[in-house]
Amino acid sequence: MNTSLTFVTKLHYHDKLSDLLSVFAMSPLHVVEFNTDEKGIDRLHERYRDRVCRTFRDANGGRVAWTVVVLRFAENEFVLVRGNGCNDVEILAPTQERADALLLEMRDALGTPSQAEAPGFNMVRLDCGDLSCDRVENLPPRCDEEFLRLCYGDDIPEWVGSFTETTLSRTGGFTLLDGPPGTGKTSLITQMILRLSATHVFYVLPVAQAGAFASADFIPFWQRENARHSDRVKVVVVEDADKLLRRRNDDGCGILPAMLNVADGLAGRMLRLHVVCSINCPLDHLDPAILRPGRLLNHRRFDLLSTSSARRVARHLKREWTATDPHARHSLAEILNKTVLMKPEPKRIVGFAA
Repeated sequence: MNTSLTFVTKLHYHDKLSDLLSVFAMSPLHVVEFNTDEKGIDRLHERYRDRVCRTFRDANGGRVAWTVVVLRFAENEFVLVRGNGCNDVEILAPTQERADALLLEMRDALGTPSQAEAPGFNMVRLDCGDLSCDRVENLPPRCDEEFLRLCYGDDIPEWVGSFTETTLSRTGGFTLLDGPPGTGKTSLITQMILRLSATHVFYVLPVAQAGAFASADFIPFWQRENARHSDRVKVVVVEDADKLLRRRNDDGCGILPAMLNVADGLAGRMLRLHVVCSINCPLDHLDPAILRPGRLLNHRRFDLLSTSSARRVARHLKREWTATDPHARHSLAEILNKTVLMKPEPKRIVGFAA
């Protein structure tokens, strides 16, 4: 009788390595896993060039990045190194002693552990049904509390504290940030990333790739991320999500059921994800299911600033700013950034009346 063998490791390599790892089909298997970084992956590849038996690389972006590097130390001893934002190592050996020995060797090759990573977020990508993420750390500096109060109101530190407590104590759920464009929703998310890096991991999913919520790789991807960051809350940020969250009788909201299931369904309880969405439309345009108590755990309204409040923000930044209309309300964006496009003045008509 013919039999077939499929070997899938925790790192979800599908069929790429099943032929190599089939040596463990009828023999003992002992695994040791640990995280590394891109420099560590380069170091292992350089140190063990003669041990490299298979590599996979991603050339979709502006650079070529390691996806998988397979090192073979014996017929049944492997070190599987995964990069491209995942950055982890899996040692497979026939005995616990050999697994521990390879772990010591890997630690020696990697040298002193890297310093704690700088605060940042992970940009999620969906390529041909496969999910991956790229680390982004070039964030603006952390603002002081006085500046946050001037921009968002005196209660903003307490609101961020409440968000932290809620997401730490409750699995899943939604946070909704709503307000006109330019009122600082993205800036506040950035400050939360800088402040909560010890307890939360932030992932940004572009709205154009929101189909990832219904991808076949969605659950395996987040299972891997939960294993890598088991001690931190996973937060998925979707900006300008107006079309995704509209009432389900509108066009463009087919992904909403999948998002609801992730945030508050049975799948969400397993994946332990919290979803943060920012919108520019009024709340009554949204599907009522989003606003249901118990699902919507946090909400923040962002408004335009009065002229006096805008002047205080500008003074704090030591910037010159003058309101063209003292009675108008102003976006935070026009105060923080230099105006590039000037509004044309009305043309004067010169001529004679008939």
